[in-house]
Amino acid sequence: MSQNLDTLRTEMLDHLAAAGFPVFHGAMRQIPEPIEWDAVRSPDFRDFVKCAQVAGAKLIVFHEEAFSRRQVEEAIEDLDVARLTEEEYRNYGRRLKELREYEGFMCMLELSFDMEGRTYLFHLHTDWFAEFLNIRGEVDDSFPENDDESDDSMGGYYSKN
Repeated sequence: MSQNLDTLRTEMLDHLAAAGFPVFHGAMRQIPEPIEWDAVRSPDFRDFVKCAQVAGAKLIVFHEEAFSRRQVEEAIEDLDVARLTEEEYRNYGRRLKELREYEGFMCMLELSFDMEGRTYLFHLHTDWFAEFLNIRGEVDDSFPENDDESDDSMGGYYSKN
């Protein structure tokens, strides 16, 4: 999504207040099986809020995340541990350094509500944050496997007794 989430954040909060919803400013929710709003086909959060109203929701959980330099620095540090080709290492490192320019920008917004034991979720993130998450996933997937789990001999230095 190329939209400015900093501006959208303010619009969301204003709209929720106008709609009469109390807003719970929550952390990112770890929801096992959320019912996710199709933000590609229906990207306007107002439709999600209207749906929540009609369904009788009493509270909306609002989560925002600003992009931090720390996220980038951790990803760059992990490049050294990951098993990557030289080209992947250079490309990911270069792109991660370029992503530093987004420090402090809103990268993700979420609205959610619970109804009859289910959680309904509206989630937006920027294109550049999606790219960051993709790089992060590629780097994480290339970590060497934990050798301790596959090698019970402990290299012959320790007894299992």
